[in-house]
Amino acid sequence: MAAKGHTTSQYIYIVAGLNHTLLDRPALIALKLVERVDAVMETEEDFRADYPDVFQGLGKLKEPYHIVLDQGATLVALSAPRRVRLPLKEAVQEELTRMEDMQGFLRSSSQQNGVLVWPLSRNQERNHRGSVWTSLP
Repeated sequence: MAAKGHTTSQYIYIVAGLNHTLLDRPALIALKLVERVDAVMETEEDFRADYPDVFQGLGKLKEPYHIVLDQGATLVALSAPRRVRLPLKEAVQEELTRMEDMQGFLRSSSQQNGVLVWPLSRNQERNHRGSVWTSLP
C-alpha cells in the first residue's frame, strides 16, 4: 500500500458486500495518515491580557435576555429535582441569596409554569462555606 509518499506491507482481508475499504490502525500509522499527539502545545500568548473585557466579571449580558418558545413546544426536564439535605439547607439558602444579591447572576421567580429551571448542585468546602453551581444543557 502507498499513500502520500509512504509505503507499507499489510495483510488485506476481503469482506463480501463491503462497499468501502477499511484500513486498520497499523496501516494508518505506517502510511502517516494518522499521527499520535502526546501533548497539547502551550502558547505563550496571554489571551486574557489581549481581551480584558471578555475575561472578567460574570460574563453577563448588558440587558436581560428573554427566551421565547414556540406555542407547541414541550418543556422537558433533563433531570429530576433533588431535595437539599436538611443539614445543608441553611448554607444553600445563604449561597442562593448571595448569588441573587450579585445583580443579574441569579434571579428568584415564584412562577413555575413555563419557566426554564436548571438543577443546582452543591459542594461543601473546607471552610464550611459551600458553593452552588448548575450545569446548563
